[in-house]
Amino acid sequence: MIMAIQDPPARRSMLLSFPGFLSFVPSPPGRPHVAIYISRQLDLYLSCTTISHDILEMLSVDVFSPEDLCSSPDCSLRVTSV
Repeated sequence: MIMAIQDPPARRSMLLSFPGFLSFVPSPPGRPHVAIYISRQLDLYLSCTTISHDILEMLSVDVFSPEDLCSSPDCSLRVTSV
């Protein structure tokens, strides 16, 4: 499961963690405005790369799958939270 969240829950400008999920946020100071959570089960099979943008309220994660899990040799997906 991949979830993109606007105004994610935070405490003292720190993103809350959820069991079973990896979290990705942009790295500006202060409270994050966007977050992407990826299930740890998916992380066993996928490779993820974060992409920061000039807009602080935008974050993308490129997700790549090994060839044997996908019918295409270039199996990738970009998830963007704006």
